[in-house]
Amino acid sequence: MQMLFKYNWGVREDWFKWCEELSVAEILEERSGGVGGILHTLFHIIDVEWSWVRTLQGKSDFNESFEQYSSIPKIRELEAAFRPEVEAFVPKWKRSFGTGMKSWRTGSSGM
Repeated sequence: MQMLFKYNWGVREDWFKWCEELSVAEILEERSGGVGGILHTLFHIIDVEWSWVRTLQGKSDFNESFEQYSSIPKIRELEAAFRPEVEAFVPKWKRSFGTGMKSWRTGSSGM
């Protein structure tokens, strides 16, 4: 699990660097695939990663709107705020964390 998260963080950093070369209009432009534009998709990925970890720990979820984070610097700040908790949790990962949660595919309990 740790390798997967580290890989994702590396790819995300590459995306951030690439996005910094684009205009605001380009990263906000609605596109097919993802969740709207590129920046909104990055926001979604960071949100889901942190929300998933918090849910597994029995903590409250994140309920902010994308509009508050509609720039690369703000998305980077959001990730910087969330990542320490995710980094602390990932080494503690156990397969049993998924037991009893609803399956995303079927909606049934247990995996």
